[in-house]
Amino acid sequence: MKITLREIESSYKTKEDTVGLNPEMMSLIMPIVSPQGLFMEFGVWHGHSIRQIARAMEKHGVIQSVYGFDSFLGLPESWGDLPVGSFNAGGHPPDIQDNRITLSLAGSMKHCQGSY
Repeated sequence: MKITLREIESSYKTKEDTVGLNPEMMSLIMPIVSPQGLFMEFGVWHGHSIRQIARAMEKHGVIQSVYGFDSFLGLPESWGDLPVGSFNAGGHPPDIQDNRITLSLAGSMKHCQGSY
């Protein structure tokens, strides 16, 4: 299966949905992913990318859940030009009403404790 960047872009509902997502990367990855694998995003923030991933998967016939992991408290240390606390959502996950997406707060599972 081969997809184009234009096909990925056409699945965007709003310009805001593209924040943090590299559509070119998605166009390269989607044709080669295994539908039996796990789909995970580490660092969800407002949920724009994880929603886009779920839509792109569905569009290309990959029926699978996407799991998002985040503390929703921002970066614990600076990262490049981004200061400590960047991406802080006040500890609250976004309201994502999509049954393909499952969010987990960092520290709520034994093996996922900490920052990602």
